[in-house]
Amino acid sequence: MVSDSENILFLETEKVGQYFDLETHSVIFDRYEFAGRLCQGLRALEVGCGSGIGLEYLSNLSKTFVALEYSHQNVRLLESKDVGSARVFQGDAHETNFGDGSFDLIIGLAMVYYLDLSKFLCEASRLLDTEGKLFFCTSNKDVPGFCEAPGTTHYYSIPELNSELTRAGFEVEFFGAFPKDSGGLKTRRFKAFIKNTMKSFFELTNLGSHLWENLRLKSLGKLYPLPSKITKANIQSRHRVRLVSDYPDFTHRVIYVVAKKRAI
Repeated sequence: MVSDSENILFLETEKVGQYFDLETHSVIFDRYEFAGRLCQGLRALEVGCGSGIGLEYLSNLSKTFVALEYSHQNVRLLESKDVGSARVFQGDAHETNFGDGSFDLIIGLAMVYYLDLSKFLCEASRLLDTEGKLFFCTSNKDVPGFCEAPGTTHYYSIPELNSELTRAGFEVEFFGAFPKDSGGLKTRRFKAFIKNTMKSFFELTNLGSHLWENLRLKSLGKLYPLPSKITKANIQSRHRVRLVSDYPDFTHRVIYVVAKKRAI
């Protein structure tokens, strides 16, 4: 049986989530370009594949490609879509049915803030073969103006992520992309305070949460439909900066994490 929260997630993915401003299009295309370079010739797993926009693209680059999705409705949707050679399963990223060392690469795109990170990293370590890699991206909570998405569990700073990943047995590299537009830091922080205050007020009720989402979408200006799938024609890459692991980054809106499992 599908829960109300799953139904909401499905509706947002299919009706709201497929329309974005052009900058968000670039963010989505960039994350798949990065993932595609990493998965070439490997046994890859994507957790939280959602509507499966990148499954065909990534599966064509990988040796084998498996996708795991929590939402039953999204999985049923994917049964009618062309996903290349990818095999799609319904399941929980915290506890899967795959064997130890089944994958060389695990991919999680804009989804780790919906998880219990410690449990997920423990499972990822189990699933990865010797010196396998975990790749994921996350919104940067330390950029002034950041606002949490509804339904998320927790956002982590770079030092917090480094601590969690190191404790789970990974060697980590961090990269930043999509620098925040320039403007006075005090002004950006004030705008962030106003934005988050309004968000908290609206989210006191479910109705308010939907009103907030509508206001947020309108504030983005004109929205454009996302292509039904990622292809070589629309893939693109932005400049990425190597970041230190000991300090928060206050500049880049997107943080990429490449974590290599340490050999025992």
